[in-house]
This record gives sequence, C-alpha cells and structure tokens, in this order.
Amino acid sequence: MSNESKLDAKQLQEELAKKYKNPKNVEHFGVEAIPPELKTTRWYDLFMIFASFFITPVHMMLPGTFALVYGLSFWQAVISTTLGTSLAYIFEAVFAMTGTKYGLPGAVATRFTMGSTLARIIPSVLRAATSVILFASQTLGGGLMIQALLRYATGNTYSLILISLLFAIFQTIIAIMGFEGLKKITRYIFPVKLLGMGYIAYSLIYSGLPEFAWDTVTKAPPATPGWSGFAIATSLMMGIFLTLITDTSDFCRYTKNNPEMFFGTVVGTSVSQFIASFMGVYSALAIKNWNPFEAITHTNPALIVVVFLIIMVVLDNWSVNILNLYTAGLCLVNSVPKLGRFWWTVIAGVFATIASTMPVFIEQASAIVNQFGLVYSPIAGILMADLLFLKKFKMDMNELMKTDGRYGYYKGWNLIAILVIAIGAISFNFWPDIMVPVLSNIIFTGILYYVLVKVISPHWEGLRIASTPYEEEATPSKENPIAG
Repeated sequence: MSNESKLDAKQLQEELAKKYKNPKNVEHFGVEAIPPELKTTRWYDLFMIFASFFITPVHMMLPGTFALVYGLSFWQAVISTTLGTSLAYIFEAVFAMTGTKYGLPGAVATRFTMGSTLARIIPSVLRAATSVILFASQTLGGGLMIQALLRYATGNTYSLILISLLFAIFQTIIAIMGFEGLKKITRYIFPVKLLGMGYIAYSLIYSGLPEFAWDTVTKAPPATPGWSGFAIATSLMMGIFLTLITDTSDFCRYTKNNPEMFFGTVVGTSVSQFIASFMGVYSALAIKNWNPFEAITHTNPALIVVVFLIIMVVLDNWSVNILNLYTAGLCLVNSVPKLGRFWWTVIAGVFATIASTMPVFIEQASAIVNQFGLVYSPIAGILMADLLFLKKFKMDMNELMKTDGRYGYYKGWNLIAILVIAIGAISFNFWPDIMVPVLSNIIFTGILYYVLVKVISPHWEGLRIASTPYEEEATPSKENPIAG
C-alpha cells in the first residue's frame, strides 16, 4: 500500500467519524464501500472467523437435537448437518462476491437486486431481527454451559438469566469496535477453541463409561431408518444458516479476491461445523440430552479443567456474538444510513441484551429461525438468479444508492422480487421432506425469477436496465461514491 493510499484511507475514515459523530478507534464504514487499499484480509483470517462462529455451544446443540428428534444415527446426523451448513455457505460465498469486488456490506449489495427501498425493508430489517435472536440464543446457550459447569464445580445452580445478562453486556461492549477488533481477537480465540474441543472429544471417547464407548455411539442403528430424517436435518441446517446470507459479504469485503474468500469461508464453515456436529451428536446420543456440557460433567473433570471450559465458552460466545451484532448494525445502517454503523450496533446490542434474558430464544431457537427460511430461501434464489445469471456480477456501483437510477426498478421497488418472495414463501410448505425443502425452494424460485425477468423485461424498461450486465467495470473511486 502506498503512502498516498494510506493517507486517502485515513482521511476518508476521519471524514466518516466526523459525519457520524463516532468515537475514535472504532470502525467507521457503514454503507460506504471499503477502499481497495484496506482490503488486506487473507483466507486464513476468514477461515478462523467462520470456524470460530461455528464451534459454539448452540452449533453443537442443534445437531444433537436433530439426532434425538429425527432418530438419526451418529454419522447420519453429523453428515447431514455439515452438508446443510456447507450448501448454505456455498450460496452465501457466491453472494459475497459483491463484497470482494465492490467492497460492499451484504445488506447494501441487495439493492442491486431488490431496489434501494425494498432492500432497506426485507433483507435488512429481517436480518437484523435474526441477528438479535441468534445473539440471544448463543448467549443463553453459553449461559446453560456455564451454569452446568458451575453447578458441577460448586454444587449450586446459578440463575441462567443473570449469567446471560452479564454475558450479553460484556459481548455488546466488544462488538461495537468493528471488524479489525473481531479479526484480531479471533486469532487468539480460535486456538483456545480447538484445545477445548480436543479435550472434550478425548474425555468423552476415552472416559471408560459404557455409554460413551466409540462403538456404542457410532455404530448404533438409526431409530428412524431411511432418507427422510437425513433430508429434514440437511434442510433445517440449510434454512437456519441461509438467514445469514448477507453476513458473509460483511466480512469478505475486506478480502482481496474471490478464491481466498471462497476457500476461507466455505472450508472454514464446513470443517468447523463437522467438529461441532461431531461433538454435539456424540454427547447427545451417549446421554440422550442435547446439552453437550452436561455430558462433560459425567466424566468427572478436574476443577482446573472446568475453569478452562468456562473460559472457552466465554471466549466462544464472545467471538460469535461480535459477528451477530456487527452484521445487525450494518443491516440497520442500510435502512437508516444517517446514524452510522457504530450507533446502530449500540442500539442492536441493547435489544439483543434484553432478548438474552428470555429463555424462549434458546428453547425455540431452531424453530423460530427456521421459519425465516420461508423468506430467505426465495431471497437466496432471487439473488443467485439475478447476480449470477442475469447481471453476471457486472454492476454500476455509482448507481446503487439512487431510487431512480439504474437499479431503481419502480421507485426503489423490484416488484418481480416481491412477487417471487411471496410465491416462494408459499411453495416452501409444499416440498416433501425427502426433497430437502430449502434447497428445492431456492432452485424453484431462482428459475421462476429468471423466467419472469426474461418474459417481462421487454415490456418494463426499468427491469430490463436493472437486470442487464453493466458493460464498464466500475471500481470504487477515491471519493467513495457509496454514501447514505
């Protein structure tokens, strides 16, 4: 990076800090595109960020729950949940190309497809709400883990609400710092997580307890034979993580190129979800309980090990919920840019902290978030059809924020997208379980959107212009044209 580029980037950040009245030493970029000279994130940074996101209590609990509820065998549960997550992140990595190419956060990039007004409502508000729910479920999940470990260590049962509240406040303070803080802290947290997972795996498999024996757990036949349970688990995991489809671009916009982005994102999520699924399913099938840290207490760990595991859970939730609040702030700033990323992150943190005192968000987390799949699967289908096959990732970034510009559609509303989302929300319920409903609905709505655009665009100039590839490659100017 040249000295001139450094000065330009520093000057831009100072201007944004003044514009949004931000404190020093926080990230100032919201709807603004990241300048090329600041794209320094490498594949291993993304790998650790996404791996840290998935090696968590909640991502261990979900596969264990699916194994028990749907009667899956050990390997069926591990493979189906890992497959569902990987499929979701392949779609997300495709969409994240808007981040690596144009430096845009995901919620802002949806304006290319949805129109500036619609993108402020459906993808942004819905994703912000999802972030708050996921923050609460992660916090409560971590609180359950800490509660179980403290009960083992002290013999007392401490209030889950109090643990979660203190936990949430701590995490919110860190989240407002921004991406660089997230990247740096992940480099320290990720190795601790791996050590913790290694210990848990060893203590369970070699505990000497008959219910934890390798053959007992891994070779037991499924309670419900056949493909149906496998397909349901795959679809559920895919639907849950498709709610994060705009998130990936938020973190990948600091990355230089697509190959590094794809590798860091997809491999990081796949490897880490396999580890989380392995641990969650193993403990669930052994003790018939979805809380993996309850299983750990069966092995009688030493007090120092319990302390280490508590630290691991704290660091674990810390890294994950920084991501949740960070993306919530970026979604809300897309809706109302004037407040800026920092202040919207603070506001999201307040709501997320309150939600963390409501146990319903851990008891019904997967059911609540999966319902969002009704909307997110058609959104994913539309984004893939539009950006990949219609626009072919050739867009004019300077037109993005204009209601009446190239991507204005009809006064900022893509009416075809609204129609397909409505149809997709209905069609989602008609796919049989064996067809992996989320995947089937993405393919169906993607094809439907593509066909409708081809049929209607000759008669609607706004749609034709918006869906046609932009012939001249646009790159961010020094003035950074993307502004609220």
